[in-house]
Amino acid sequence: MEDEFKLPIWVPRMFYRLLFISGVLFYFVWLIIFGVEHWNDIGVYSITIILVGFGLIGAWVYDEIEKKELDEAENDHS
Repeated sequence: MEDEFKLPIWVPRMFYRLLFISGVLFYFVWLIIFGVEHWNDIGVYSITIILVGFGLIGAWVYDEIEKKELDEAENDHS
């Protein structure tokens, strides 16, 4: 099993950060295109919350995984 491919940790973390940024950008672009009178549209909230929520949770999870791997690497050298 040594030949198993392992994705670098920065790839999924960057993907989740891009999800967060795209959620925020989606909301503000919607406001710019359709005006402030449509800021409380439930569809806009739904998409924004999903993108921002998955982005925040995913980035947090992969930050924790990286911290764990760094701690394990430090303990191996001790």
